[in-house]
Amino acid sequence: MTRPLNEQIAACRLAAGLSQPALARAIGTGQSAVARLESPESGGHSVLVRTLERIAEATGATLEIRLIPKGGK
Repeated sequence: MTRPLNEQIAACRLAAGLSQPALARAIGTGQSAVARLESPESGGHSVLVRTLERIAEATGATLEIRLIPKGGK
């Protein structure tokens, strides 16, 4: 099962050795925005694809977006 997006964001940041403020600077936002993205309450919902691209670039992660139809066909 795939982890929630907020957990994936935090895991990529930590794997890259970045603090929330450092990631925020790298993606051009504030630390509070990164905290919201990583918050369990948000679940990482309502994140722009461009923001995910910036996070991937800053952390060295690979961004993969997939839509899988019901039944996996």
